[in-house]
Amino acid sequence: MTTLKIATYNIHKGLSYFKRRVVLHELRERLHELDADIVFLQEVQGEHTLHGERYHNYPDGAQHDFIAGEIWPHSVYGKNAVYEAGHHGNAILSRFPILQSFNTDVSAHRFESRGLLHCEIDLAGQRSVHCLCAHFGLTAKGRRAQTGALIEYVRNEIPSEAPLIIAGDFNDWRNQLSKTLANELHMHDVFHMRGGHLARSFPSRMPLLRLDRIYVRGFEVLQSSVHTGGNWQRLSDHAALSAQLEMIASNVHLVDENRLMLLQNGAAYFPQLCADIDAARHSIYLETYIYAADESGRMVADALRRAAARGVMVRMLLDGYGSAELPSEWVDELRAAKVQVQWFRREISPFTLRRNRMRRLRRLHRKLVVLDGEVAFVGGINILNDISARDGFNFPRLDYAVRVQGVVAREIQATMRRLWGVVSWANFRRRGKEFRRFVMERAKPAPAQGIALVLRDNLRHRHDIENAYLDAIAAARNELIIANAYFLPRQVFRLALIQAAQRGVRVMLLLQGKVEYRVQHYATHALYDQLLAGGIEIYEYQPSYLHAKVAVVDGQWATVGSSNIDPFSLLLAHEANLAVQDPGFAGELRASLLAAIDNDAARVGDEYGVSRTWFDRLVARSSYAIVRLLIGLLGYGRSI
Repeated sequence: MTTLKIATYNIHKGLSYFKRRVVLHELRERLHELDADIVFLQEVQGEHTLHGERYHNYPDGAQHDFIAGEIWPHSVYGKNAVYEAGHHGNAILSRFPILQSFNTDVSAHRFESRGLLHCEIDLAGQRSVHCLCAHFGLTAKGRRAQTGALIEYVRNEIPSEAPLIIAGDFNDWRNQLSKTLANELHMHDVFHMRGGHLARSFPSRMPLLRLDRIYVRGFEVLQSSVHTGGNWQRLSDHAALSAQLEMIASNVHLVDENRLMLLQNGAAYFPQLCADIDAARHSIYLETYIYAADESGRMVADALRRAAARGVMVRMLLDGYGSAELPSEWVDELRAAKVQVQWFRREISPFTLRRNRMRRLRRLHRKLVVLDGEVAFVGGINILNDISARDGFNFPRLDYAVRVQGVVAREIQATMRRLWGVVSWANFRRRGKEFRRFVMERAKPAPAQGIALVLRDNLRHRHDIENAYLDAIAAARNELIIANAYFLPRQVFRLALIQAAQRGVRVMLLLQGKVEYRVQHYATHALYDQLLAGGIEIYEYQPSYLHAKVAVVDGQWATVGSSNIDPFSLLLAHEANLAVQDPGFAGELRASLLAAIDNDAARVGDEYGVSRTWFDRLVARSSYAIVRLLIGLLGYGRSI
């Protein structure tokens, strides 16, 4: 990955306090010693015709050119204030070529001239990085206006997925800017990312106020420093800040200090999963609905055995129905290798449909993995081969998972530990005191605005996933894409989709085109007339089975997980989805879904209702009636 060292410094026009002497020479030496790749400078004197006469050692030419020397061969300068003797503004110095630059006036009033200097830098064949150098005003009203101008400029001029650095002197006396930029642009200060608080930078002799900042998007922070004292004394009233950054890969998205990677299908999922299992040092938790005895299952089992052999605690929880066909020899091999294996409600009887036995149909449908409480996987991919050979398909199932590294992984681990403890007690492996501890233990929510783990269970989270969908649908303004394998929503859900379409939102449903489970498949067809009449576009996936459970709203909000939109997922099963508010992540998922719709799906046209035979209608309505009857026997008769 690409690493960068950056620095920002308000150089106070290269003059000491009260303009007694020129400090440009010392300042230049200090900046050269930092050896930064990119330097953001504020209050840079572009020209002053009188300084050469007043100060005997004042250098010729612009200050940013003098500072750059041979260290930074590429530089740009943007005028902020122009007066009779000259002008000053912001500058950016770079070791790398600058592709383009723009300077934008964001002055709030005529008494303070302020600007945004923007340039795009080519990182030697890697992804380019956008840099913005800013110097905000002294008044709160002016800074609010300049913050709004900054946000509007970034949204309009810089691609949402592009790496971005914004640095400078923001005069943010009340520390309000960081929250705004985090919410609006998903940008975070490097010192806050590294140590949990902003850097004190003013006054430089005894820093008390946090006025200077370095905000980044698309980078991991390796190191951050404030440069005061020693040779930095008496150079400027501000302290210099620097940071060592590592650019996140183009398919990794930084969301509230969590690194997210979208994985499509098992071809991407299993190699990444096994690589992370091989890197685990302390603990591994794995939950899955289906664990198949095939090549993918063997790959994961071998990785788990290797982890257990080097002393890692490995715990695997399998659903008793979904993984019922896993041979006992496989389980015995794992247990012999010190992998702890438990079953979630293994005893299933087809004659236990009475309401007091309904709990037997409550399945573990989550697909979760967490390693060392640092890296986790959330999604809909079971442990089985991508391509269903027995059905004669040559293409893989369409499915997704998310690799998440960061604080959310700890929340996922707490959730999985709790369920492991409950199942352990149910299997008489724990005492009552320990059981109470696990039952009452609550997963601490991650302190994040842009990412959330959304669960469905039969205690505290009965409707959380469905409500998350309904909230996102209600907030949709332009576009809504849902890809779901088994789509049989309640009437309230269908009405929410229709209302969205009626207010001008383009609603697209990517649904199962192949018959996997006949009753569910044809029951969904019974809803098509209502959905099509409501202005909703329906597409059926053709190359293979659709197994995805994902959605994207307005290219900003996305969810990936295990929950179908049907009564069995939303009313009975343990499910887990990840909801993400981030344009980069949502945009990547949206592009994948649109490609599937354009290339691999058949649209169900408005003529659908006319073209169906009486037998087709009978099958659809009968299937829907069967599902309603089954749900009614379970006590949820009005749920669909």
